[in-house]
Amino acid sequence: MKNLIIYNYVAIIIMSLLLNPANIFAQEVEDCIFGKSIQALSKQIIEPRPTLSGLVLNINTAHFKIHYTLVGDDATTRAWAESTAVYAEYCWRNCDSLGWISPPPDFNNGGDNKYDIYIRNTLNHQIPHWGGCFGESTFNNPYPDGWTSWIAIYIVILSKNF
Repeated sequence: MKNLIIYNYVAIIIMSLLLNPANIFAQEVEDCIFGKSIQALSKQIIEPRPTLSGLVLNINTAHFKIHYTLVGDDATTRAWAESTAVYAEYCWRNCDSLGWISPPPDFNNGGDNKYDIYIRNTLNHQIPHWGGCFGESTFNNPYPDGWTSWIAIYIVILSKNF
């Protein structure tokens, strides 16, 4: 039961980031990663893609590439990475059923044009959020004011005792 609750929690985070790249748990816009991302994009400040602490492993799905490692500060398990992949695809199907336009390709950043999700350790990167969607480069056609992006999910949430 505990794992089911945590997996559902991860799915909610992924879906919220795909639908609205905001930290849905933030109390104030100033503390919200979405607010900070909008401010950064308006100033053309781009968050670089993360470098994981160990050998990077990938899980590829139809729409996503999950980046994770089994060693170092960012270590997670293959089971967490697989569940992230399953729920990311679940969320994509839900977004698609709502008629949302798919995210733009990312010019092969992250290794291909799939949507990249990085599993990291928040505590070692001093990022006080549970996940975030980060803009990378402009992509205006067919997305007015659009940006390519990637998602980071921080494993600090995965280790909480629910």
